[in-house]
Amino acid sequence: MPLAAVVLRFSLMLPSSRRLSRPEFNLVKSHGKSYSFPHFSITLLTSGASSSKYAVVTSVKFHRHAVVRNRFRRLVYALLSVYTGHCWLIFYPRSSMLKLSHDQIRSLFDSSLSSLLVS
Repeated sequence: MPLAAVVLRFSLMLPSSRRLSRPEFNLVKSHGKSYSFPHFSITLLTSGASSSKYAVVTSVKFHRHAVVRNRFRRLVYALLSVYTGHCWLIFYPRSSMLKLSHDQIRSLFDSSLSSLLVS
């Protein structure tokens, strides 16, 4: 299924209460632990987090069109909305993720986040 069709099904953004604010983002970036995977990187902070909050960083290096970056960010927020751990997470996708199907992206999320949140 093409990425555009998948994003239309999940067009709702993550509520602002579940997204990292600027001070929280800076805290995670400075004190969090970074993990690198073939298609993305994650910075995770678990101590002191009372609820799950997320941020997705899609720069111009990811794709030059803002429409593509924003659609992908909404897709990632939709996938992250089902996780209910106590962590703050920053997600940095690589452009290679654009070539993956929705099912492949979901399985990457499930495998990587379950291994990170368990340890």
